[in-house]
Amino acid sequence: MDAWGINNFESDDAYDFSDDLFEKGIFHLRLVLENFANLEEGQYLEAHVCTYSLVACESLAFLLGNKSTDFPEDVADWLNENNKLVLSDDVIENARMCVDKICEESELKQLWEEAGETEAWLEVQNGLRKRLVYTMNRK
Repeated sequence: MDAWGINNFESDDAYDFSDDLFEKGIFHLRLVLENFANLEEGQYLEAHVCTYSLVACESLAFLLGNKSTDFPEDVADWLNENNKLVLSDDVIENARMCVDKICEESELKQLWEEAGETEAWLEVQNGLRKRLVYTMNRK
């Protein structure tokens, strides 16, 4: 049975991202965001690509000191132990652009529309976007 929930870490794709992060290392996070930013304009955004990218954004928000309330403990522990990622404005801007594009038009948005949960899902994504900022207590 597939995992599926309103929060970004509540899916099988989110678990896959975590496994890939543990296996491939911290730079996998940056690569996911760069790959999303390099998608061709107008390219159809498949649900699994969107979910994967949103979890990468959640991980970046964690590294900025702004974790979600449902952030998985195992991912948090791993990021705390393995963080060698230099956080720059371009990485953060790629993440914000990623969230915006997914919320504008994507298969994932369509799935939430079909489920009648668009407003709740968009609220989660708006919270994520707000957390994609530098803070004074950043690690």
